[in-house]
Amino acid sequence: MSNIRYSPDADVLDIRLSNEPVDHGEDFGQVIVHLSPENKPVAIEILEASEFVRDLLKATIERGLEFPKAEGSVGLHTDDVIKRFIDDMKQRTKHAKQHAK
Repeated sequence: MSNIRYSPDADVLDIRLSNEPVDHGEDFGQVIVHLSPENKPVAIEILEASEFVRDLLKATIERGLEFPKAEGSVGLHTDDVIKRFIDDMKQRTKHAKQHAK
């Protein structure tokens, strides 16, 4: 389950990862990760999202990551970018939590 909402007025991207209740959040600068009582990521809130996503895509392209392409298509697939972004954020959250202890 993933529900993505963007607020252009506030330039905030909200990615809901599950329907679990939110117990608390952890702040990582532009990114706030909302966690369940079991410390599972429930939602990711990105402040100044247009800048963040632009920088993320630029870094991804510069690293030369290859995205799977549908037959006959030429560009990046939005679903692939979002999935890799969410996976990356989960890993960053896990890493940050391990180093915070």
